[in-house]
Amino acid sequence: MTTLRNIVHFSAPVPPGAKGAEVFERFLSEPDLMTIAVVDAQGAPVGLVDRSNFTLRMGSVYGRALYAGRPIALLMNEDPLIVDEGARVADFAGDAIARRPSALLQGFIVISGGRYLGVGSAISLLQAVTEDSQRRAREMSDFAMALSEAKADAQAALEQAETANRAKSEFLANMSHEIRTPLNGVVGIASVLAASELTPKQSELVGIIESSAKTLQTLLADVLDVSKIEAGRLELQREIVRPAALARQIGKLFSAPSAEKGLCFELHIEEGADQPVWGDATRLAQIITNLCSNAVKFTEKGRVALRVDAEDHGAHRRVSFSVSDSGIGLTPAAQARLFERFAQADGSITRRFGGTGLGLSISQELARMMGSDIKVASVEGEGSTFTVAFDLEVAVPAEVEARPTEAAPADAASSHFAEARLRVLLVEDHPVNRKVVELMIGELVDLHVAENGAEGLEAAKAQPYDLILMDMQMPVMDGLTATRAIRAHEQATGAGRTPIIILTANALPEHIHASRAAGADTHLSKPISTDVLLSTMDEVLMAREQGHDAAGLEDAA
Repeated sequence: MTTLRNIVHFSAPVPPGAKGAEVFERFLSEPDLMTIAVVDAQGAPVGLVDRSNFTLRMGSVYGRALYAGRPIALLMNEDPLIVDEGARVADFAGDAIARRPSALLQGFIVISGGRYLGVGSAISLLQAVTEDSQRRAREMSDFAMALSEAKADAQAALEQAETANRAKSEFLANMSHEIRTPLNGVVGIASVLAASELTPKQSELVGIIESSAKTLQTLLADVLDVSKIEAGRLELQREIVRPAALARQIGKLFSAPSAEKGLCFELHIEEGADQPVWGDATRLAQIITNLCSNAVKFTEKGRVALRVDAEDHGAHRRVSFSVSDSGIGLTPAAQARLFERFAQADGSITRRFGGTGLGLSISQELARMMGSDIKVASVEGEGSTFTVAFDLEVAVPAEVEARPTEAAPADAASSHFAEARLRVLLVEDHPVNRKVVELMIGELVDLHVAENGAEGLEAAKAQPYDLILMDMQMPVMDGLTATRAIRAHEQATGAGRTPIIILTANALPEHIHASRAAGADTHLSKPISTDVLLSTMDEVLMAREQGHDAAGLEDAA
């Protein structure tokens, strides 16, 4: 920083450090010196006193003070011009010229701490101001250039991050597809075997295969959910939810595994929880299912309880779910990191109970997306209680009635498969997947096979089918293109609308949306079991009979 000290020029006869009398004599000998400028120890200006503030009579107070040898600083007792401490030369000059323009016309003496520093001139001051301004301009230019470079670097980094994120998303989508395709063979064949006559040993082996496949499916779904949450691409659905019915379904899901461990699974539903609200049924079920799964997993004896409460607040209803267990409980330290990704209470938990540590983290993220937070109360060795409450919009009767009628659960004995053999077209390029579907439904329907979208389109044009199962990724013509072409052909010829189920290993939300946009009735993600395939087929056929497409059906991702 340029200071007044930088622009003074020492000149005889007054040496540096001179006292007031010597400075006074300098005033007398050089009348062109009009001003005393006072600076701090660092040379920054703090005050200005012009020549008119001094009386030259020996009998004055100033004269006696000067000749008594007192420091010059004591003479500044009459309206000094003060600028901010540490001010720049430009600030000093600007203030001085504005208030006392005549004071700087010729020259000034610089004083610091009562010590004489030297003499400055208006020319040197203006030169210093110019230099100071140029330096500040260079600083601003350098700053602007640095800011521009930082902005360019930030944009480049952002672009790299976006590119990396797209690459990760593409990798995960491809990984999901590649894993689901062989997993579909495992799950499909296992479900077919489970429905056949097996010896106890064979039944046990098939059970192990099914259990392992479900574990792989859960792991795959968790990894994809984490990716979607990180990318901000996970979207909540708005649909009618009946919390009590949701809890009953989850209760049925965990009754059997709880009984196998000798546990009592209790379900408590309070009044009002049966009333419909708006929410995302799939994600609500995912959160509560995860809490119940952990409770059963970490409880060796005693009980697990799921409780649902509801309390009205005008147009909203506060629905609370709590899951309690008499399991291993948690230490305070374990509770503090419970919702971190890949976290377990301790390393032995992973070895003893298994799991990735993603379930609770994802559930907490989902709860927060819904405006809630999972709370935990636990005592080591005595059990835990997990509670989550949602403020959900009440669904009025008119809105509930406007929703499509829910299809009844279907099984292999459904009337659609019992009354007449359906003509079903399977469009699938993968031989294992074709074999899986053939084993699942080949004895129940007349199954025709096409190995790509182009063949499927020609087959659909050549003869009518009751239902089409369409893969998404295929050579020659993909399933979405084939679906759009089939819908265009139906419209052009006036043919009836054939239900189309996209049966694919592509399971991301954008894939489901693309299936709907192409004209498919629903989207079924691999791997699939016989029961899931039959029930989905029955639902789309029932929807057609009721006079609408299956747009109201929930896609099975």
